[in-house]
Amino acid sequence: MFYSYNDIGNLVSDLFSGNTTKDAILKKYDKACITEKIEDYFDIACQKKDFEMIDDLIYLIYCFEVESKTLLNIFNNLILATWHYKHEDIASLLTEYHSDSSVLCLKNATTMDLDYLSYEGDTTFAFAKKCIKALGRIDSESSKAALIEISKNPNKYIANMAIKQLNSD
Repeated sequence: MFYSYNDIGNLVSDLFSGNTTKDAILKKYDKACITEKIEDYFDIACQKKDFEMIDDLIYLIYCFEVESKTLLNIFNNLILATWHYKHEDIASLLTEYHSDSSVLCLKNATTMDLDYLSYEGDTTFAFAKKCIKALGRIDSESSKAALIEISKNPNKYIANMAIKQLNSD
């Protein structure tokens, strides 16, 4: 049996410290099992609003190169949830999916006001930029329409990022 929900933090620590490796885990568990457990644990973490587990699971997604339609749906919901601190990572993950199902979530996320991302004098708007990039990678009629709408944002920096993304096609 794969690691329990409560043992995921130990798995991540062991991977970081070198006490175990990705290859050693893949010898014990096939990728389908790992994917299924990560999906299950994301559901539990979202129900519990366990932001530390979200962090660990995102690490495992990158480590084991996990991708699934179930995770896409979870990420579409998580990008708009305000109880965690992984919005930029989720925007980056959504960039890899290129899914039209993410358009509305990404568009709405560009205008989220998240206290933990608000820095005195911040003019980079990195989270909005990642959402805009993800919309550009989707490259559909609905994503282009979302970018056009974002280009009318009163925040000129965000608006200009959308215009730049539209012009890069």
